[in-house]
Amino acid sequence: MSNQLIENPKKMGRFKRSLELTKSSWQVLRLEKNFMLLPVVGMLIELVLILVTILAFVAIFIAYSAIGGADSAFSFNSNSNSTPPLWTIIPLGIIILISTFTASLVYGAIVYGAIERFKGNNPTVKSCLKAAYKKKKPLFMFSLLSAFIGTILKALEERVPLAGQIATRITGAAWAFASMFAVPFIMTEKESLGPIESTKKSVGLIKHVWGESLIVSAGVGLVGLIATLSYGTIIFVSSMIAGVFMPSLFFVGLGIGTLGLIILMIGLSVLSNIVQAAIFYWATTGKAPKSFDKEILESTMTPKKARKIFA
Repeated sequence: MSNQLIENPKKMGRFKRSLELTKSSWQVLRLEKNFMLLPVVGMLIELVLILVTILAFVAIFIAYSAIGGADSAFSFNSNSNSTPPLWTIIPLGIIILISTFTASLVYGAIVYGAIERFKGNNPTVKSCLKAAYKKKKPLFMFSLLSAFIGTILKALEERVPLAGQIATRITGAAWAFASMFAVPFIMTEKESLGPIESTKKSVGLIKHVWGESLIVSAGVGLVGLIATLSYGTIIFVSSMIAGVFMPSLFFVGLGIGTLGLIILMIGLSVLSNIVQAAIFYWATTGKAPKSFDKEILESTMTPKKARKIFA
C-alpha cells in the first residue's frame, strides 16, 4: 500500500463518509441477514437473566424482612430525601453486569461474523454465537470490569452535586471511548486477554485511528438518529391521518410502527457494530474489507499515524 493513497483520500465531508460507511455495512448486512437475530437472542438472554435476578432478590427481601421485621437492614424511608443505602447498588450492579455481558457477547458475535464475511467466508448465527461463547471468560471479565465501573459511577452520581454528576458522566463516556475496540481484540486474539490488557490494546488502536475514524463512527450514529426520527415522524403522521377516518387505525398504525421501530433500531445497532469491525479489521490488518471502499477507510486515519501501522 503506497503512502500516496493514504495521503490523498477521497475528498468528502465527514457526514458523507459516514453515509458511505453505513451503505457499505448495509451491503454486508444484506449478505448476512442472520446478523439481525444476534441482538434478539442477546435481548432474550438478558431479559431471562434479569428476571431471574429480580425474582431472587425479591425472595431474599421477603425472607429477610420476615426474619428481621420492619427494623431489618433492608428497611429505609423511601419518602425521605436521604439516599438509599449502599446495599441497593448490589442488584443494580448485577443487572448492569448482565446487560454488559450480553451486549459484549452480541458485539463479539457480530464482530466475528463481520470479519468472517470480510474474509469471504459465510458465517452463521450458530458459528457467531459459538465463537463468542468460546470467549465467554474474557468477555465476562471485561464485562465485570465495565459493570464495576458503571455501578460505582452510578452510585457516585446519586450522591454528589451537579458538578460531580457531570464529572461522573464524562468519566463513563471516557471509559466507553477507551474500551471501544476491547471486544474485537478479545475475539481476534488467540490468547485469552484480560480486561485491562484488551482495554490497553483498544487505547493503542484508538491512538492510531484517532480523529476521523471516531468522528465517522459517531456519524454513523447520526445517520441512524436521522433515520429513526424520520421513520417515527412518518409513522406518527400516517397513524394520525388514518385515525381521522377510523380511530382504531391510529392505534394499529402505532403498534405496527413501534414494531418497525424496534427492528430499525436493531438494524442500526448491527450496522454500527459492522462499521466498527470494519475499521478494526482495516487498522489491524491493512486490508480493506469486502464491500468497503479502501480510500474511504484510508480517509478515516491520520496519514502520519497510518504510515506507522502500514510501514
